[in-house]
Amino acid sequence: MIRIQNIYHMLAYAFQTLQRQDYRDIAAEEFDNTADLLAEILARGVSLQLKRGLGREYVDRKEALFSPREKIELSESLKTRSILRRQLVCSYDEFSTDTRMNRILKATILLLIRSDIDKARKKALRRLLPYFADVDDVDLSGEDWHMRFDRNNQTYRMLINVCWLVVKGLLQTQKDGSFRMVDFLDEQCMSHLYEKFILEYYRREHPELSAGAPYISWALDDGFDDMLPAMHTDITLKQGRIVLIIDVKYYSHTMQQQFDKLSVHSGNLYQIFTYVKNKEAELVGTPEPHSVSGMLLYAKTDEDVQPDGVYQMSGNQISVRALDLGQPFETICSQLDEIADAHFSKKVAMFESLTKHLSAIENAEGFGNWVVDRDSKGTMDDPTEMPYVNYGTTVTDVEQAIYDFVDEHPEYDLTHYHDILKRNSLTWDSRVMSEADVSELDGQAVMALLLGAVRAERFCNGALLGFFEDGSVRRWLLRLREIDEMTG
Repeated sequence: MIRIQNIYHMLAYAFQTLQRQDYRDIAAEEFDNTADLLAEILARGVSLQLKRGLGREYVDRKEALFSPREKIELSESLKTRSILRRQLVCSYDEFSTDTRMNRILKATILLLIRSDIDKARKKALRRLLPYFADVDDVDLSGEDWHMRFDRNNQTYRMLINVCWLVVKGLLQTQKDGSFRMVDFLDEQCMSHLYEKFILEYYRREHPELSAGAPYISWALDDGFDDMLPAMHTDITLKQGRIVLIIDVKYYSHTMQQQFDKLSVHSGNLYQIFTYVKNKEAELVGTPEPHSVSGMLLYAKTDEDVQPDGVYQMSGNQISVRALDLGQPFETICSQLDEIADAHFSKKVAMFESLTKHLSAIENAEGFGNWVVDRDSKGTMDDPTEMPYVNYGTTVTDVEQAIYDFVDEHPEYDLTHYHDILKRNSLTWDSRVMSEADVSELDGQAVMALLLGAVRAERFCNGALLGFFEDGSVRRWLLRLREIDEMTG
């Protein structure tokens, strides 16, 4: 059984947008079913998107017009006899809100309105529909959910994924509000969320570890690998040359039964053993000591017997555990922390809460984009909105981490960042700050630079974007990591 609130927390790790202040109080709410939860997330998310403006794309149009526009389709005009009505069939591009993603949002909202959710949430969703008046209806049953996200539609990523959960009927609940796994297809879908949650948890909460989902090469004698399947790990945790490969499993039955004997799923065990031994082969022969372990991490079910064991196999440790998702979320976090602590030594670092965002900064496709109001007329009745930057989640996460650090460490006296900069021969100026040599600065001075960059945004739109794009923020965080390494 999974608590509905825990599903929200899993989603919040899988889609970091839900970590924003606009969504955080959802965790404290009580929901009758998962449809209510998803409806609340979607209502808030779409409302935020409307404030930014619905995404627009150039859409191909073809229709009969009295006034010709762009390309005239003469054969179509003759075939449809539009000419007799003094019309011409024209093909043209229109910059429209009638996009694929907006159609999915509209259709999902309509689906939720027809579902068993709270009346207040139905009302909130209905209030959103007028904004989709120019968006066509679409049948979601045959929708291809594979789509590309870029800097222009990044804010839709979480919304579309929530729509997918709604449409697939992935999260089905019982009358008591608990979640029960249903058929195999839903297990497969839920497995993706479970896997994504655990990976993102270790990335965010254990920055001392390198967490990813890399491929493992086959240990081949002759290099011939035609027709061999790819070994793509669910989760690989690394600290130096210590490696833990985790294969997560979400099944309705965590054990297999042969006659009267219960055992671990043989295929799962063979798989993790293969991963471990091939990874071990990569490190054999190197002078530095190393350790490679494997783990099967099942989602605990309501069965009487759950997988639990630690085995030594050919020089490597293979463990099997069940993660109880029916416990309070704090307990789930403790279970995951115990796994990390059992395999790795946790290094305490002062600036971990900030430096853990370095990976996101280095892998970000963009940090934000300027929004320019080109539709308003600039009149008293329709004033033009000043240009502003729509920041991505990477920037907002770093910004929040800076403010949290300021609040949690009053001893750094960062409210007087002007004075701190001055003591280090720096001024609150974008050029001076960007060109500053931080190699000899202490943690307080570097934090003053970071806070100064965040505060500059309040007085100059786009100032913070400049510090991210020119690499200053990354360089300052690297200096903080260096300080942690020297003091740790």
